[in-house]
Amino acid sequence: YYAGYNAQYSSGSNFIGISAGYQATNASSSNFIGSYAGYEASFAYNSNFLGQYSGNQAFNAYFSNFIGENAGYAATNANYSNFIGPSAGYNAANAYNSNFIGGGAGSYADVAYESIFIGTNAGIDTTTGEQNIFIGSNSGATNKQGAFNIAIGHEALKTFDNIYTYIKIINQVSLF
Repeated sequence: YYAGYNAQYSSGSNFIGISAGYQATNASSSNFIGSYAGYEASFAYNSNFLGQYSGNQAFNAYFSNFIGENAGYAATNANYSNFIGPSAGYNAANAYNSNFIGGGAGSYADVAYESIFIGTNAGIDTTTGEQNIFIGSNSGATNKQGAFNIAIGHEALKTFDNIYTYIKIINQVSLF
């Protein structure tokens, strides 16, 4: 129903779901699958937006994959990126060449290009934090102006500011 209805410059694209790609522009050779997936996406050619509202208002997200409900919903400058999981990369800005995997991973990341966030809410609010690797739920969650870091483990570097080139590994062992 209205899938691809007003899409422009979107030849070779597939629109499946209610209003998927409804007003997509410059989105050729792409797949918009799910209700409102890629609804107003611009410059999203050679991309895959799979899931309800995925890539809904994405801008400059070419050669990208947004998979999961609300993944990459309003992502900008997220070309060559993969956002996988519900709300992964939801409102990410300047997150090109990045991989955010897990519910909420990198949802509000700003200037988080060439980064890898894996785990629920990993790097969720990273601000000015390019080339980071956060693996584990809530790792690097509120990174402010920290770049070139590696954090592995549940809540590793969850809260930190202005840290550059730092490695933190949390290994929690429980004895029963």
